[in-house]
Amino acid sequence: MQLDPSDIKTKEVFNWKGYHLLHFYGSACSQKLRIFLSLKKIKWKSHQINLQKQEQFDDWFLGINPRGLVPTLVYNGNVYIESNDIMFFIESINTNINLIPNKYIKEIEENLAYEDSLHHDLRILTFRFIVPHFLGKKNLKKLNNKKNNKGTIKGEIDIKKDKEVDFWMNHHKFGITDEQVNESFKKFSEAVTKIELKLTKNSYILNNEITVLDIAWFININRIVKAGFDLKNKYPNTNKWYKKLKSNKNFSKEVKEDLPIKIIVNMFRLYNFFTGNLLRNIVR
Repeated sequence: MQLDPSDIKTKEVFNWKGYHLLHFYGSACSQKLRIFLSLKKIKWKSHQINLQKQEQFDDWFLGINPRGLVPTLVYNGNVYIESNDIMFFIESINTNINLIPNKYIKEIEENLAYEDSLHHDLRILTFRFIVPHFLGKKNLKKLNNKKNNKGTIKGEIDIKKDKEVDFWMNHHKFGITDEQVNESFKKFSEAVTKIELKLTKNSYILNNEITVLDIAWFININRIVKAGFDLKNKYPNTNKWYKKLKSNKNFSKEVKEDLPIKIIVNMFRLYNFFTGNLLRNIVR
């Protein structure tokens, strides 16, 4: 989605030339877009928005993307938001390496819409089993800055903002509940079952070539595996596909964790093991 110039309050971006990506190394949607850019061999300038410091709620970034979400692309002074929409835009102007084949466009659009519908569920599993609550909960002052921000999307007040704010407010108070975990686990089980079936016929999800669908689902599956989803024993075709993609440096470099993050994740997993709070202990 391209924003209207009237939506943009941080005016300096109008002068940015080429590809500028506002992103965070650990953001699933940022990882997805970085893999896409890497496979298409596109050079881009990095602007890290540190989600650990909650910079996504700062006025400077909200002045570029009023939703306060990464990734955000600025291309020749124009602002594009929503990772799947950004990939479609890039494909439309850079066709040297085709990752969204026109022949399958309807299937790709439907599949990516399905993948996007699980973003909330991916967040639930992430902030229950990968990111400890004390690290993941948002600063209420910063969150209120987003809530009170008057930014617009296409000239209109963003109808999605309240849902985002409400999620983080509830997360701050209550964390992630077992009920939420079970619901999200069920949705991902259904999604991976569909992928497993497709991979009985093809090397990759759409056909025998890597497409945008492999990028999008790889990121989701990489994240849920870290959360404790049993891919290896229950979904052999998907596990083989996942391992093959993870051996590809274009994929592996974007999901590699820094040592401090790896230590925190492993310590949290150990804590959940001893307290009986692993994913396998909770799902019904």
